[in-house]
Amino acid sequence: MLGMHYWRADGAFEFDGKLFWIDLSVGLITWDVKNNDYFKCVESDETAVCRFIPLPKERMKLFNTPGLEDERRVGGGGGFVQFMEVFKEGHCVFKLWRLKDVEVGGEWSLKYKVSRENVQRFLTCDGDGGGGKMPRPCFIHPFEADVAHFETRDYIFALNFRTQKVGNVDVFTPHQYVLPFVLPKWPSPIPKRLYAACAKELGNECFKSRDFTKAIECYSKSIDLLPNTTTFANRAMAYLKVNKYEEAENDCTESLKLNANYFKVYWRRALARKELGNLKGALEDVELGLKLEPEHGEVKKLGAELKSMLEKVSSAAGSDSGTVVSACGMDVKAEGK
Repeated sequence: MLGMHYWRADGAFEFDGKLFWIDLSVGLITWDVKNNDYFKCVESDETAVCRFIPLPKERMKLFNTPGLEDERRVGGGGGFVQFMEVFKEGHCVFKLWRLKDVEVGGEWSLKYKVSRENVQRFLTCDGDGGGGKMPRPCFIHPFEADVAHFETRDYIFALNFRTQKVGNVDVFTPHQYVLPFVLPKWPSPIPKRLYAACAKELGNECFKSRDFTKAIECYSKSIDLLPNTTTFANRAMAYLKVNKYEEAENDCTESLKLNANYFKVYWRRALARKELGNLKGALEDVELGLKLEPEHGEVKKLGAELKSMLEKVSSAAGSDSGTVVSACGMDVKAEGK
């Protein structure tokens, strides 16, 4: 698959039950570490155990360029296989790609492109902490998908590609090696549930800081890795905060499929259904919730409010089947009998 290319050993890592062998010049070889016949290759891509995944076509340096280990890194982090590259384009430019569809050959998508002009002064190519040298990629954070670590002659720092900010800046001496350690050490895999829990906790932090859009993004990532009743419930609450009531109702329903005795979810689905004009469904959720917590004051208050609204709708429908009444700020057309 690689012709006469001399395969370099630029590293290896395990991710999601697969071993990835890296050559920073051309790409990755991957195979299923759970399968005893590790190196078996077959003609059909759908059934191949061993696959070759080339690096992104848009990468800056050409095939077999010397010194690529100072400008590139590939690794698993935050639930993704990622490739980052640093190069000069008048100034330092940082790029981060993510790999998807590994099972059918893999496809890279460019997630971020960050210029030195957009970040703090430590990212320098011409002195001021860099010693006239481009920052060297060290590793991608094992849990936070948007964060990678770099070193210069004097500093080691973390760059958040999403916020384009630098953090964790520490003094660094040129005789040290920078290696990431996650216990238990490689080759023990980091389970998906740990990535999912980390994404969920990050979502909780974003929710507390009222960044509901980012919270939804984090909860979605956690659910993609490991569906969980609490994460569905948390995302539903975030959806309520941004007035996405259909999405909130759907998440509550998914949460209740996993745990039918989750009181807060009945309450949240009732709120969503109320805003959607489904007063009867909202009242049913209130009644189910009160079976679990009969003395909850706010839910009892919501139930009384819903009963009053339903009575008005019923009264209007009885007098005129075409009457339109306002409920919860939405127009509800009463159905004729």
